[in-house]
Amino acid sequence: MTGAEFTLEGADAFASSLDAAARDLEVMAPEDAGRIVAQRASVGAPKLTGTLARSITAQTAPATVLVGSDLEYAPVQEFGSGAHNITAQPYLIPALENSAAQVLEAYTAEADKVMAQVHGT
Repeated sequence: MTGAEFTLEGADAFASSLDAAARDLEVMAPEDAGRIVAQRASVGAPKLTGTLARSITAQTAPATVLVGSDLEYAPVQEFGSGAHNITAQPYLIPALENSAAQVLEAYTAEADKVMAQVHGT
């Protein structure tokens, strides 16, 4: 039996689009993931006035989703303060824990979009 010869057309385009997908996946941070966690955190935040709940935002950056509040007392509500005898009322960590399945779905959907861009020609 002799060896067969073949030409693979589109190999360069495939390799290039696969490299681009790999770069996109490295820095992927779906806005949906942040929105899901932020909404849950807002619902679970202590609500004396509602200011904390309204201040919770989600921001995306390469490979990062940041959910939180810029209010000075937000960390004290989440973690408490022994110095001031304030009991923790966690709202961010439980929001993330309770959103794990939806966050995974958001990342999976985003990864599917990225991989759909891989092509050979």
